[in-house]
Amino acid sequence: MSILQSNQGRVAIITCFSCFILGYMNAHVVLFDIGAFVGPQTGNLVNMGIRLGQGDWSGLLTTLLIFGGFFVGCFFCTHVMGTIKCRKKEFFIQWSVFFVPILLNFVLIDALHINLKIFSLSFISGAALCFFRKIGDLEVNNVIITGNMRFIANALFDVNVRKNKSKSAVAWKCGLATFLFFLGALVLSLLEGFGREASFLVMVIISAVPYLIGIGLTNE
Repeated sequence: MSILQSNQGRVAIITCFSCFILGYMNAHVVLFDIGAFVGPQTGNLVNMGIRLGQGDWSGLLTTLLIFGGFFVGCFFCTHVMGTIKCRKKEFFIQWSVFFVPILLNFVLIDALHINLKIFSLSFISGAALCFFRKIGDLEVNNVIITGNMRFIANALFDVNVRKNKSKSAVAWKCGLATFLFFLGALVLSLLEGFGREASFLVMVIISAVPYLIGIGLTNE
């Protein structure tokens, strides 16, 4: 059966897109904007402590915006999840929460204040972490890769030491999410020479593709 013939298959593909886009997005912010990540918050909290200790108030504001945007994204999506009964409608609302800020950041790329850009992209990262993380029956991390590494290591131990072969699915699914996040960052670095606007346009185009996948979702 084709992967596109089931809701589970379509959701898995959408999750894979989110992993790639979030890796691409974080690399774009690092290379073209502030040199920091809008997704992973562990490093951001370290930066927050450093900025505060150094009295770097501008840098502290940036880290607070990243942390705040991510937190609000997680908080907001908790309200949205499960409140919409139609599976297809739920997807289109959730993906629009992810896609529309990306589109607006591109349309307003020269006008949008850097603080608003950072907050909005951090918001996207927080929302996406909750919305788009299912590959099959497993929840993976599409932006917090440290969690994936832990799951991969645990699963490989179970497979090779405890001989629990059923855990191999955990290893390859988390490995796939991790690789796609890395691939997104790699692709952005290869496109860096084309400039800020062109590389961001690529992200907009890629981010629009899941709408075509979501059309086939049913209420099964």
